[in-house]
Amino acid sequence: MHMDIKSTDTPLDPETQTIQGFRIQLADWHTYREALSEIRHDVFIEEQGIAAHEEWDKHDEAPNTRHYLALDENDRLCATARLINPAEGEYKITRLAVQQHSRKNGLGGALIQTLNRYALSNGATRVFLHAQMNAIDLYKKYGFDVVGDAFIEASIEHIAMELDLTKASIFKSSFEDRVIRLNYPEEFVNHAVNVVTCAVRRIDICSADLRADIFSNENLLSALSKFARSDREAKVRILVQSSNALSRRSQKLIELCRRLSSKIEIKVLSEVGESTPNSFICVDSQLLVFFNNEASPEGFCCYSAGPESEANLNSFDHAWSHLSQNDPNFGQLYI
Repeated sequence: MHMDIKSTDTPLDPETQTIQGFRIQLADWHTYREALSEIRHDVFIEEQGIAAHEEWDKHDEAPNTRHYLALDENDRLCATARLINPAEGEYKITRLAVQQHSRKNGLGGALIQTLNRYALSNGATRVFLHAQMNAIDLYKKYGFDVVGDAFIEASIEHIAMELDLTKASIFKSSFEDRVIRLNYPEEFVNHAVNVVTCAVRRIDICSADLRADIFSNENLLSALSKFARSDREAKVRILVQSSNALSRRSQKLIELCRRLSSKIEIKVLSEVGESTPNSFICVDSQLLVFFNNEASPEGFCCYSAGPESEANLNSFDHAWSHLSQNDPNFGQLYI
């Protein structure tokens, strides 16, 4: 069974997207250097008085730096922002500059959300920035919290701000009700880690075969383990189609289930048919990673999927209570 939340989707990280009347596009530094530089020169050097030698740095040409450019309907240069990747899993928003003629219309926020969505879709463990003091409220609006004390950077007072990636509200506000298409195991893993990290009470997993490149991923296992130990009420239920799925390729997940058997329960379907639930990961009946095809894999993630989660959980609960059983050999596996 295939499920679509909406008839139209927002791509994971489109080359070009139109937001609030502006065209925001990914801009290669070597191709768009002149346009990007013009905006930053006008805002940072001319308007704010930052020295040129402090404005341009090694990150501009780094291969893993992402520059974004915003233009209006007349192709006028309006804004830019930069996302750098200083360490694995870390993303820093820098060089957000909006021309005076394009301010106070939400363009700055649209750029922040664009960068946030990219980072959160690509394994971010930390998203942070150094905000000028007059921009604190803008960044707070998009989920950033102040961390630490003020400091001077480029002769201007700044303060460090960071997203709290344990809050489901961060993902809900960043992605809203967007459907994020997933087509590769690493995409499923990144979003599965996100939703599991946000879990407060319950995680429900239904899978045909617990494919190891997703369900035995070390980051996902770590997030599951941390959640299971986080609260006495925390509960994980895992439903698989057959005991054949409990094979050595999913050994790491099975071992975690055995170690935390009071918090993570696993059952096997006694029959597979029309009533077999879809494959998915659902957190607190709201955050959903769904497999249209687990073997490919193909599917989607949505961080605000209450109705869709409810429909899947109804089928899951019925199968859990009436169509499944504890595997009698589970306790002896891998001993």
